Amino acid sequence: MIASSRRMVEELGITQQLLEADVFTGLIDLLEGDAVAAERSLRTAYDGLRAHGLGIDAARAAAFLGRALLAQGRAAEAEALSHESEALAGDDLQATITWRGVRAEALARHGEQAAAIDFARAAVDIAGATDVLLLHADARQVLATTLRTDDRGDEADVEERRAIELWEAKGATLLAERPLHRQGALPPGSLPLEKGGHKGFESSEEISLSPRSSKGEGAPRRRVRPNAATANTARYAAAIAARDVDAIAAQIADDSEVMDHTTGATYDRQAMLATWRAFLRAQGGTYRYEPLATLGNSLALGRTLIAASGAASETFDVGAYEVESVLLIEVDAQGRRRRSEMFAADRLGDAVARLYERYAQLLPDGPERVRAMAMARWAPALAGPWGDLDRLAIAPAIEVVDHRTLGTFSAHGQEAARQGIRSWLDLAVVVAMSLDDVLSLHSGALLGRVTFLGTDRDGGGTFERRMLQIVVYGTDGLMTRWEMFDADRDAEALARFDEIVGSNLDRREGEPSGEPWAARSGSAGASPSQTGLPSRAAQKRGRRVRPNAATANAARLQTALAARDFDALLPLFAEDMEAVHHPTGATYDRQRALAETRRSLPRYENVTFTHEPLATLGDSLALCSLSVSASGVADGDFSPTAPSAPAPW
Repeated sequence: MIASSRRMVEELGITQQLLEADVFTGLIDLLEGDAVAAERSLRTAYDGLRAHGLGIDAARAAAFLGRALLAQGRAAEAEALSHESEALAGDDLQATITWRGVRAEALARHGEQAAAIDFARAAVDIAGATDVLLLHADARQVLATTLRTDDRGDEADVEERRAIELWEAKGATLLAERPLHRQGALPPGSLPLEKGGHKGFESSEEISLSPRSSKGEGAPRRRVRPNAATANTARYAAAIAARDVDAIAAQIADDSEVMDHTTGATYDRQAMLATWRAFLRAQGGTYRYEPLATLGNSLALGRTLIAASGAASETFDVGAYEVESVLLIEVDAQGRRRRSEMFAADRLGDAVARLYERYAQLLPDGPERVRAMAMARWAPALAGPWGDLDRLAIAPAIEVVDHRTLGTFSAHGQEAARQGIRSWLDLAVVVAMSLDDVLSLHSGALLGRVTFLGTDRDGGGTFERRMLQIVVYGTDGLMTRWEMFDADRDAEALARFDEIVGSNLDRREGEPSGEPWAARSGSAGASPSQTGLPSRAAQKRGRRVRPNAATANAARLQTALAARDFDALLPLFAEDMEAVHHPTGATYDRQRALAETRRSLPRYENVTFTHEPLATLGDSLALCSLSVSASGVADGDFSPTAPSAPAPW
């Protein structure tokens, strides 16, 4: 029926109805669980509706497209679309409710459960004031999904029952009979590798899908900044879920190399693809990816789990297997995977050290590189020997703060810190200290969960002590701050980390100066209109910027530049576009701007762009602060006033 309607409007040349047919096609694909097909239809609809100035229809399409991206584990892109939908929605109830639902699920996958629940409840409140039962039911379902990510199963069950009652009241029996995890965008669940009884895979750019959850520990709170590398992992996981070897191959650079530190073996692109072909032939294949940390725009660290119930051919028959590892990936300027390094699951400290080391190698000589190398040495220093305190590289004015319930180790200054460590060693022999988890990570700071294993000097008994630690290194390569928290005080430790990173460190890699992680959550009633996060300076000023079509354009431009997606840039520049660079008097038309972008971007290493809206007027004007940074340049001058400067984005 949809196909017939589409042919009819094509013959009549009714563009708006044609785009509306694409929207309905996408919604049906979503209901049938084909998120990839849904994305194609909904993206076509959104771009077309937006280009024709149909703002409300475009807002709805953007929100539905966000659901399709969530179903593929692409939470960062979905969140960006929710901001675009918000900017276009106006007073339209359907768009207003739907974009809040998308924002809620995206935030939940970032680990921002409190903010996610606020957005979901706001959507329920708006929908509950209407007589549109399906919108109300969908909002309840999103709230149930978000509550489950916060381990509030009883409350989620109540919301799920309310959603089912609303669907039944509307006569939507198909929706009422579906399991909750099959409604709309998938929450932290699975996308099937194939239709049938095989177990699905779980993946997301930013959802915590820790293999440890089977041990009863609950998903850890974690902050992971999305970048080009996490975008690659999301596309990679979606390609595996679709059993599409060609799509997997498209995510791997021609000169890609894998280093397996567990065996010392290395693999090229051809060997990688052969491995994936074999995996996709296995029975009940499962692939999970849990992001842990990122640095710059090209590096990401995460845990992977690859499992299958069996594999067989004419020459071998293998039973069930499960392989867990820590994976460091690096992507090239096109967002393709060019380097992967695998570590054993219990060698997270080694992997974190390598992440910092590789990040430092990508930086030019200078203080930032010194600090990154110091962070690279911190994790190995944990392993000891603890009698050699010089390994910790303690700064003369170090601050040590023990926030633990029975904590006694707080000190100011190098000698006091050393004396505190010696007092530990007087009581116990520290056999080992390991990094078990990363909750948040910066180029000069880390919040991690660590375990001390030791032996009591008097009684000879062994002990194990777990805690959260924040370590901060300065640009001179010395540790300037060391703070400790009880192992179950994740929220308190994260809040403290945000405060330290926002106020004490010079800059965050790939982001505006001093930007706090907490800014991502926003509020249920209003949120930033740009894809990037507001700077701490903007927060302190309490700036309120009304989103409009211009800020939405800036957000899409930033997303396209971050993804190195030149095709996505094309519809963002009008045919008669003109840019004026007042410092030099240079002007750019559309053709030159696109040409400069295509020429310049590949030259810069870890280049990032951030638009911070300052003010808007009407629907078409926005004033933004633009920040462009890079860790290096292949040739020429990075100065915006240089003849070879990139286009004025």
